[in-house]
Amino acid sequence: MNPLLAMFGDPIWQILTVILVLALPVGIMAVRTRDMHASADQKRRETRRVLLLCLIVFVLLSGGEILFHARQTSPPQVASHAFSSIPTRGPTAAPPPTSDPSPDPTPTPRLARSMTQVLTTFCDAITTQDYQTAWKQYARSLQQAHPEPETFAAWRKFTRCSIPDQSGDPSALTVLTLTFAAGSTDRFRRSGDVDYRLTMGVEDHAWKITGVCDILSEGCFAVSWGEKEVALILIITLRSPDLHLAARHQGFLTRLTLLVCLTLFLVLSAGVVLFHKVRAASTVGSEVMRPRAATASPHSDSLPTTPSSSPQPPPFPSLTPSSAQVLTTFCEAIERQDLNTAWEQYAKALQKERAAPPPFLVRITIVRCRVDVVSDTSATVLLLLKTIGPNGYRDDYERDFQFTLSVEHGAWKITQIARCLADGCLPDTTSIMP
Repeated sequence: MNPLLAMFGDPIWQILTVILVLALPVGIMAVRTRDMHASADQKRRETRRVLLLCLIVFVLLSGGEILFHARQTSPPQVASHAFSSIPTRGPTAAPPPTSDPSPDPTPTPRLARSMTQVLTTFCDAITTQDYQTAWKQYARSLQQAHPEPETFAAWRKFTRCSIPDQSGDPSALTVLTLTFAAGSTDRFRRSGDVDYRLTMGVEDHAWKITGVCDILSEGCFAVSWGEKEVALILIITLRSPDLHLAARHQGFLTRLTLLVCLTLFLVLSAGVVLFHKVRAASTVGSEVMRPRAATASPHSDSLPTTPSSSPQPPPFPSLTPSSAQVLTTFCEAIERQDLNTAWEQYAKALQKERAAPPPFLVRITIVRCRVDVVSDTSATVLLLLKTIGPNGYRDDYERDFQFTLSVEHGAWKITQIARCLADGCLPDTTSIMP
């Protein structure tokens, strides 16, 4: 990996850069306000010194990170060139993994008030606008992360709270439905009834709410009720009359704060994007770059290379219908709502898993299917699906799903369906219908 790109993706460098960028406006404010009788020229000189000091620290930090990653990268490259001419043996069989019995999960604590009772108290308090009672159901850690006034302001957007039907332990329900008032939406532009999942934890021998997240088809994302906006709070503080700053100083520090926040956002975003881009490129490169065995020419004096002892992969089965035709048949059956034909494309093991429909809270129902690019020589293919997510959520977007096929009784059958996200494909075979 390029040392510069590795530096951008290094979390240590990102954290230190965040600290340095946040310390910059604090240092400038300190030198410009410590002496009210200092002249304008003296304040400008001290400001330039702070800027120069932060620049020097940033250059030294970045230089040290680049040298560190360059030293980590160079030895493996030298070693690979030095020993590339030595013939390698075939792969040795790895010893079988030892069985490690997993411990039984810890049972859910039985307390005086169950999870469902706490959730019911919270839900009733939201409906009756008794926000103090709802606030008391929060754990202390969640109260510290979401200030009380801002959280109450977010709760005022809801007119009703209810607990939907859920499978599992009746005393450990963790999902509720909140109804937005007319004209109100959340950060995802959703209105009406919206489902949330609550994470529960034990605090002082009682169940408390430790986390709340929005349930979407891609996953569950933490809510933004009452989160502190650091930049806005800092700007309001700088422009407060209690600081006794001149108007030009307030304008200068406000622009500086906005510039610092923008720089911080761009630096971190660029680092994360480059880091994931390099990871993706290295993964593709490692799959494409295969070691090739050299063959001796009949007119060459060099000795032929010893053939590799690794077994050759078996030829891809050529069956009728092909793997591409099976997936095409599946998609066409979904489009015309012929669920029996779609069901016949599943392997027996998959049909056995689907004997009972998955719970409504995790069910993903296929409503549209589109074949993009398929091949007759591949058992793993991506299809574009429109789905109805858990709790009936739908957004009318097409998403990639990975279908895996295998041969069963001389015919191709679908054995697994995986939902593909930015970090990879997650097996969702037991949650998808039909």
